[in-house]
Amino acid sequence: MAYVQAGEIIYHLDREFKKALHRTLEKHFPGQQYEVSLIYKDLQRDVDRACSQWEHVPDDCVRD
Repeated sequence: MAYVQAGEIIYHLDREFKKALHRTLEKHFPGQQYEVSLIYKDLQRDVDRACSQWEHVPDDCVRD
């Protein structure tokens, strides 16, 4: 098993994750107003709280 820093992955891929979050929110809450950046910051904070600094992931989830 490999180790990853889940919080750092979220920060590193923030542009891609924000786009995905925006699409998801639009799909589930069409026509509603929301601030994606604020929701994403909450998501980042919650991931940091929910995960250990280093998390085990299967080896096939990482590559050098």
